[in-house]
Amino acid sequence: MAVRRAAKAADTNIDPPALLPPAGNCRLVSVRYRLTSLVIACVLPVWIAAGFLVYYNYENKRALTEQRMLETARALSLVVDRELANVEGGLTVLATSVSLATGDLASFHRRAQIVLQSHLAKVREGPRAPATGSGRPSVKVESPWD
Repeated sequence: MAVRRAAKAADTNIDPPALLPPAGNCRLVSVRYRLTSLVIACVLPVWIAAGFLVYYNYENKRALTEQRMLETARALSLVVDRELANVEGGLTVLATSVSLATGDLASFHRRAQIVLQSHLAKVREGPRAPATGSGRPSVKVESPWD
């Protein structure tokens, strides 16, 4: 027992300043600094995750909008193609007219009125026949034949 007491006494005789670092290296950290660091450590990952989610949502909406715009453009191009095919069909009927080839403009005018009513009823502005060299239409379909 005496040996234990001597060992215990030897342990308690250690200089306490020898266990502590020198005073110049010791830095006291305030409670405010530690709380600020803790808040930043907790909030910063949430902010970063929120930023990634906002960017991901933006990219998804942009891609969806782009896809819808492409679908709309394709649908509109199909409508325009169909309308152009209808106009081309009507103009082909007029171009292959025998009355135009023979110079019978009154008969050609009646034929143009029929084509106008059947194919171009949706168009508010009346169609123009091919223009002459001066830029004026060679035949006006809107007015009656005199």
